[in-house]
Amino acid sequence: MPEFIKCAKKSEIPEDTGKLVEVNDKPIALFKVDGKVHALFAICPHQGGPLDEGGITDGKVMCPWHGWEFDVKTGVCSFNDTIKNTVFKVKEDGDDVYVEA
Repeated sequence: MPEFIKCAKKSEIPEDTGKLVEVNDKPIALFKVDGKVHALFAICPHQGGPLDEGGITDGKVMCPWHGWEFDVKTGVCSFNDTIKNTVFKVKEDGDDVYVEA
């Protein structure tokens, strides 16, 4: 059964890129958009690029390898909505961030 696992402090997540954490052996990228934290599988489905290192614009992260963009709230690719990356539920408690995995 999935459970929420504490994985970061909100204050540690940059505004312009992601923060890589590992939850139950899964690489997860945390992003802060409009003050809210979102969690996305950290590996780009295109060719395995590190999404946590991508820049954030208008709630989308751009893979630094080939420029594919994903909405951090939904995981949907910006140019092809049939391509989707896994998103994870997030809970915030003060400065603590929990991800369901």
